[in-house]
Formats: sequence, C-alpha cells, structure tokens
Amino acid sequence: MLIRSARRLSGLGLILAASALTASSVEPTIALGHRLAPAQAVRPAARAARPGKSGLCTTNGSGGVTPGGSGNVAGGTDSGVLSGGSVSVAPAGPNRACDLDAVIGGGTGNLIFKDRVDSAKAESSFIAAGIGNTIAASLGFVGSGADNVVTGDYGFVGTGGDNTVSGEGSFIGGGGSSSVSGTASFAGAGSNANVSGDDSFVGSGDTNFVTSNYSFVGSGSGNTVGNFSNKKAGQYGAVVGGQGNAASGDYGFVGGGKNNAESAAYGVVAGGNGNVVSGRGAAIPGGSGNLAAGNDSFAAGTRSEAAGDGDFVWSDDAGGAKQLSSAAPNQFLVRSSGGVTFYTDAALATGVTLAAGGGSWASLSDRALKTAISPLDGERMLAKLATLPLSEWSYKSEGGVRHVGPMAQDFFAAFGVGEDDRHITAVDADGVSLAAIQGLYRVERRENAALRKALGLVTRAQNEQRRALAARHADIASLEKRLDALAAEVASLRSASRVR
Repeated sequence: MLIRSARRLSGLGLILAASALTASSVEPTIALGHRLAPAQAVRPAARAARPGKSGLCTTNGSGGVTPGGSGNVAGGTDSGVLSGGSVSVAPAGPNRACDLDAVIGGGTGNLIFKDRVDSAKAESSFIAAGIGNTIAASLGFVGSGADNVVTGDYGFVGTGGDNTVSGEGSFIGGGGSSSVSGTASFAGAGSNANVSGDDSFVGSGDTNFVTSNYSFVGSGSGNTVGNFSNKKAGQYGAVVGGQGNAASGDYGFVGGGKNNAESAAYGVVAGGNGNVVSGRGAAIPGGSGNLAAGNDSFAAGTRSEAAGDGDFVWSDDAGGAKQLSSAAPNQFLVRSSGGVTFYTDAALATGVTLAAGGGSWASLSDRALKTAISPLDGERMLAKLATLPLSEWSYKSEGGVRHVGPMAQDFFAAFGVGEDDRHITAVDADGVSLAAIQGLYRVERRENAALRKALGLVTRAQNEQRRALAARHADIASLEKRLDALAAEVASLRSASRVR
C-alpha cells in the first residue's frame, strides 16, 4: 500500500531533521612531550561495513506493484517500484523493493531489502531516485544520488554519492564518501565526513571527523572532535571550522584557524595557528605557536607558554624573540618590545608607561592635566619626614623577604596624600622626598651662610691679633737693640776707668 508507505516516510524526514540538530563536539590530540599534535592521522575507518546482498527478491510480493520502468521487482508485501530500472549491468539495473511497504520512485539499480546476514528489516523505507542506492533498514530514506547506503533504522541520505548511514535516526544531507554510524547524528554536506559519535554533527567541509557523543564540527577540512578509543570520552566538544583542528576534551572548543589542538575539559582555542590547550579550563584566544598547559591558564600572542596553573602569558610578535614561558603557577607574564601603557581613565589622560627597552615605569605628570596646584613648604615637609617612623619589615605573603620604609597609616597621617591610609604611591613618596630635599637644601644654605659670617668675624679678629702681635715683636726688637747699645756703652766706660 503505497499511500501508507508515503505517510510513514513524510514523517520520517521531520523526525530525522529534528534528531540531527542536537549537536556538540569533542577533541582528539596526541601528546608530544607536554605539547599536543592534532590526531587526525589516527582516524578510524572512513565508513561502516556495507550490507551483504544475499536473498534478493526476484518476483513481486503480495500487493507489490511495478507500474513503470523495466525489470523492477516489488518483492515486499504492499511494496512498489514506480519507474526506472534496467536489465543492464551495474551500476544500472533493476530496482528492487524487497520488504514490507518499501517504495522506490525511480532511478536504476536501487535496492531496499532485508539483510539476512544481519537479520535487518527494511520495512517502510523509500528511495526516490538515483543509481545504485541501498537501504537495509526500517523507515530509511535515500533521496537521490549514487551508491548511497542506509543500514540504520530511520536513517536518511538526501543526495550525493557513496554516503553511508548506519546509525539509527541519523542523517546525511549530501556530498560524497561520508559515513554516519552514531545514533541520531548528522552530516550535512561536504565529503569524507565520519560521524561515529551519538547525537553529533558535521555541517560541511572535507574529511571532518566526530568520534565522541554530543559533539560538533561546523565546516572546514581535516578537523576532528572526539577520542577515537572511547566515544564517551571527550564529549560535548566542538570545532566550528578551519583546517586540521582537533578537540578531545569534554566540553572542549576550537573556533577555527589551522592546526590547533584542545585536549582537556573545558579548554578553548578560539583560532590562530598551531596553538595547543592541554590544561583544564585553559584558553588561547588566537595567535600562533602558543601553549596553555596549566589548568585555568591563558596564553596569547606568539610563542607564549603558560605552563603552570592559573598563569597568564602574552608575547608580542617581535622577530627572533625567545619563547616566553612561565616558571611557576599563577604568574602574569607579558612581553611587549614596543613598550607598555596602562590608562586609568576613559579620556586616556592618566596612566603609566614602560618605554620600549626601559626598566622603570613613568607616571603621567603633565602640568596641563593637573588641577588644584599649590606650592609646598619644603622645610615643613622635612620636619615631618624627620619624625616619620621607619621600620624594617616583611610582607606576610612574601616568605621572609625584608624591606624598609614607613607604614601607610603613618605616611597618610603625616602628609595626607594618596588614595587612602593603606597604600603609598610612588609619585607621593617621590614628591615628599623631593620636597624634603629642597627644604634640607634651604636649611643648609642658611646655616652655611651663618657659619660663613661667623667665620669672617673670627678671621678679622685673628688678623687684628696678628697685627698687634707683630707690633709687639717690633717693640721688643727695638728694646733689644737699645739694650745692646747700652751694654756696649757700659763696657766702654769700664775699660776707660781702668786705664786711669
């Protein structure tokens, strides 16, 4: 009864289309040291085994009809072959509908039959047209094309060539040489697709594979989702497109690009080339040659390696640069050979800059961007700094490393600058130091002037003392000369008195 068969088949297309839309995807990769390489080279056989063709019908069955065509056989009860067929050699040949309510619309060499080897039934199946198409399953459908095979119940092949659906409720829209063996899975178009995971999806492209359940490949070529050894491992993964990408961790994701690999649960590679995520929950947004091996790590740019858990590594595209690799968990590493700037307002007016090749931060200090400017009393700042408590101390989190300096609370109480009393900014510490240095300079100048003045007075007194002393020395010399003359006169008088 052809009408009953047609009704069954009209519902079949909707059932198959709905069941095929539940999709996700998973990742397959092979470890090379701590890196991973896409695992497409270890892919499974491209298609399920085709059914044997023993016991084909040769005469019409009860209620079977062959109203048109040549050499056709409606061997199943209430089956029919409407047209087409030929007695020629394959691929042309008669159409055969060999099971209950099976229908073939036209074409040549098409076959709907019960595979006695597999004990499969082919009830209520339908081949619309084409050449050499085969259904060995109940409620199967082939629209057209050549050498397409359906062996899974409720399976569907729209068109194309050499496609095989062996999974129950699965679908191939078109293309060529594709195989769907997973239950309720989907291959839309393209060529050489292989979907062996249940509830999985390949949209289009060439040589895309899904081997895990609830998995997804959108398009592209040479992409793989799943774990080849276990279809329940690496589930819910996805590769959206690109070339040579692989996702094999549960809930893993590769957006696109080329030769990217994701192998740990919840990992993400958005795109790029040659990137590898092997840490749970790790991410690479793009770039090339990056590795995120630590759990919840992040790598981006060019040749960045986030090896530890919680690491963030970003490296620029400087020619000939060394690979930037983290050395411990929870590190933040960035290489930016052109310099770094952090802005802290929407107008890009405030922030800090680390110049290319530089080793210290420069804070914005443009007068045009400042307000409420007032002069400082350096001597007052010096007096406050002189009484500021200074200590030697360690941060509780730093493991005994020693530092020197004030406490933020004391600094804020003394100078009243900064955001709060728990932090000291470098610009405030530098400003206090510079103001105190200026104050010290002024104090020293005053003291030096006073000392020079006092020294001048002392010098004048010393000079006067020297002149007085010189005068006394001259007086003494004159007296000594007079004494010498008197002594000579006395000696002369004595000599004269002796002569008398």
